[in-house]
Formats: sequence, C-alpha cells, structure tokens
Amino acid sequence: CNKKAAKLDDESAICKRVFETANVACITSTGSLLRFAGRMTSSQDLVLLSVKVDEDSTTVTANCPNMAIASLLANQVAQAFARE
Repeated sequence: CNKKAAKLDDESAICKRVFETANVACITSTGSLLRFAGRMTSSQDLVLLSVKVDEDSTTVTANCPNMAIASLLANQVAQAFARE
C-alpha cells in the first residue's frame, strides 16, 4: 500500500517518526530509500515499511499480509511526517 507524504529531508527525523508511529526498526538506508521491519504483536506477522524521498514529496509503502493493516499503517506514518 503506497501513500504520499510531506517531504522530510533529514534521515534521522524520518527514522524517529517511523519508530514512534509504527514501532519498527530501520534496517537499511540507501540514498533516498529507507527500509524498516518489525512484527505485529497480535499475529506475529512481519511488517515491512519503506520510505522513498523524492525531490518534492515522500512515498511511504507498507507491506504485510493484512491489506487493511498495511493501508492504516501507511496512512499513520504519512500523517506523522506532516506533524511539526
């Protein structure tokens, strides 16, 4: 599930906002793409999240077995980027 978000340039700020919102850890960072991984506490399903920083925006992509959870997670992280 993809969601456009407000642009954040600072990698540490992105990692902090994602961790605070979704409680997932940053596993790799290559240029404009940051990847995060974690588990859902209820079902122990894996959650993979990626944040791609473009010139004018940021794209949040969430992957997990439950599509509704992936959509909710992508929306929550995107909203966290818009907060001051």
